[in-house]
Amino acid sequence: MNEYNRLTDENLWELVKTGSDHSAYAELYDRYFVKLRRFVTASLKDDDTANDIVQDLFLYLWMKRDEIDIHFKVANFLYRASLFQLLKTKRKSKVVQTYIQHFQKFYEEGHFSTDNIVAVKETTETMERALKNMRPKTKMVFESSRFANMQNGQISEYYGIPKNTVKHLLKEALRVMRDFGLKANSWFW
Repeated sequence: MNEYNRLTDENLWELVKTGSDHSAYAELYDRYFVKLRRFVTASLKDDDTANDIVQDLFLYLWMKRDEIDIHFKVANFLYRASLFQLLKTKRKSKVVQTYIQHFQKFYEEGHFSTDNIVAVKETTETMERALKNMRPKTKMVFESSRFANMQNGQISEYYGIPKNTVKHLLKEALRVMRDFGLKANSWFW
């Protein structure tokens, strides 16, 4: 009989974190992979993407095991992490759809030229660099506002942070965008 199946999730995580124990990691994977995939699939309605999200989560856990400190139940951490991965995937999907719609409209209106393509590419790359330079919470609030079209009150309620904090973080994000030379009238925000 497998001795790992008698250990708590927290004990397994401790073995993974301190001893890089592959068997403890495999036990956590076996306990939660299907549950987490079901959890993500319920929101996405796409088995393949849900599978990728959960696999990426477990890969991330293994790669960053030395840096991750779990101060509450491992199950809660895994569900919360999968939720954040799910939201991140949805935001990326929304950004891609926004780009596609913009380019389609751009093309239909006859503004399709090499100069415009280069300008859009440069702007997109600059925006991605600016997003990478934002603090995680600032980036999360900015993406929710600009890419998920959430109002400040919705963001406040969704993430459980005060509305004034949301406003402050959006101002900070816009400052970062300006620091990178992006103007408020850019097509993506």
